[in-house]
Amino acid sequence: MASSEIQAVISKRLAKIMEYYLKGDFEALAQIYTEDCTMMEPGKDEVVGREGVVSCHSMLKANGVHKMVLTSLECGGIAGGDTAYDRGRYNLQKEDGSEVDAGKYLNIWQKVDGEYLMKIDMFNSSQNN
Repeated sequence: MASSEIQAVISKRLAKIMEYYLKGDFEALAQIYTEDCTMMEPGKDEVVGREGVVSCHSMLKANGVHKMVLTSLECGGIAGGDTAYDRGRYNLQKEDGSEVDAGKYLNIWQKVDGEYLMKIDMFNSSQNN
């Protein structure tokens, strides 16, 4: 699969993540991740599995993050196309549109049953705390 095709597929997956987050449908959001996914948040231990995805996103919502904006800047295939990477930026917003956090991310996607699912989700704030 060409990089442009990977970019298109992953952009659609990211759009679904943003949609499900906005709706608060964290179970549907977790289905975009592999069953054995790893989330690597700044300042926290890694979390493994879809339950961790639900927990992480639920906690963000409970802490006032209303909307998540993910912008992919670069995508490409790794290891013959069954694995892909996605590097980009994120922005977390309150309900009034003000910024809670902004930073960068690096995701690793893995094909499962012919569909790219997120295997590793790593992000880091660009803000000084």
